[in-house]
Amino acid sequence: VRQVDIDETRYNELIMKLAKKSGFISKNDVMELLHLNKDQAYRVLKKLVNSGHLELVKSGKLSKYRVK
Repeated sequence: VRQVDIDETRYNELIMKLAKKSGFISKNDVMELLHLNKDQAYRVLKKLVNSGHLELVKSGKLSKYRVK
């Protein structure tokens, strides 16, 4: 799943694929997967939560998200 220089349009698809495979996903996972900084990773995850694709199951420094 990990690739370099991924087009932004595939971000959601790759995040969802990793989340389904591992059960949960974190901001650090997204940072590593897509080579983003923490703010960019947070914004992508927040969009997925707001669109109903992911749900926040643990908040705080070690936030975890899972597929809804």
